[in-house]
Amino acid sequence: MIKCEIPGCINEGCHSHHIVFRSQGGPDIAMNLIRLCPYHHNMSPEGVHMNPALDKRLKRVLQKEYETVFEFEEKELTVELVADRIGMSKKKAEKYFSKVPKNPDGTMDRENIIRRLMGGRLY
Repeated sequence: MIKCEIPGCINEGCHSHHIVFRSQGGPDIAMNLIRLCPYHHNMSPEGVHMNPALDKRLKRVLQKEYETVFEFEEKELTVELVADRIGMSKKKAEKYFSKVPKNPDGTMDRENIIRRLMGGRLY
């Protein structure tokens, strides 16, 4: 069985949880998922839905992961390169990043990409 990813938790029978909710603009990719036991996934006081500090900490870690993924890339990135780095199909990435401002050469700025992946805000 897969164990909960909250440090110190040994519970099994986990659910996938979107760190940045899809309803808030988060992508449906592996980097945006964490495995949580029912206790930490639901409405317990220590769960992500009832504990804003935990939710914010997970989002900060995710944002750092995105920054690391694009750290050695040029400041401006193509949709194809971004899709490849985050494990998203090109077609899905074109739709997902369609509202991100594009430079005259069709590239996107790294900060705008990360902001979009984080649901429109940086942490």
